[in-house]
Amino acid sequence: MKRTFRYLVSSVVAGFIMALAGFELVVMKSLDAYIAGAFLQGLALLLISYLGLDLYNRHLTEVFTSKKKGFCLLNIVVCLCINVASIIGFAYLLRVVTNHNIDYISTAIKMVEGRITHVGEIAGKEWYMTLISGFICGLMIACATRIYRSNVHPVLRAMAPVLTVGLYIILGFENLFTNVFYIAFASLWNAGSALNIVLILFGNVIGTYLFYLLVNFLSHKDN
Repeated sequence: MKRTFRYLVSSVVAGFIMALAGFELVVMKSLDAYIAGAFLQGLALLLISYLGLDLYNRHLTEVFTSKKKGFCLLNIVVCLCINVASIIGFAYLLRVVTNHNIDYISTAIKMVEGRITHVGEIAGKEWYMTLISGFICGLMIACATRIYRSNVHPVLRAMAPVLTVGLYIILGFENLFTNVFYIAFASLWNAGSALNIVLILFGNVIGTYLFYLLVNFLSHKDN
């Protein structure tokens, strides 16, 4: 029971930190300090990694090593749902708290409009560009996580998530959690934004798995 409660709290807190990270970037972009905000957002991943909180992508590669693959897959899905639900909840709470600040809302709307995927009569990016964006982000986050868990110098470990997140934001690649926050905060739910979330999720997952398989292949090759 205690383990389940801790898992639930950990997943919610991780979502809360990601929601704050998304809000931070909205604020910084509205102040024309987008680049600084991008690297500040990397502190969220560093904090989550340091505290060992539960984001669904932390458990993705456990499928390859776990003997109970069905339970592991269920764990990933549950963690993902809790993360996303908590981000949406905190996004709407922040929207209520800052509802008087039109700049934040208009900035979030512009950020979402730049991410919407083309579907039907809704104009936006082509689906494969959204998928590629999520894929590269997944690769970069997996790489940062790998470095953080390695035995390199503590300064390099701390810099990895901060620099990686800042870099993928500046380059325009997309992460599931921040996109969910922007869409919820902007209250801009439509077929294009929903498709964006689905494709970014697939892209992030594929990127994470490809990086894991590549590292393991190179490790076995060296051995």
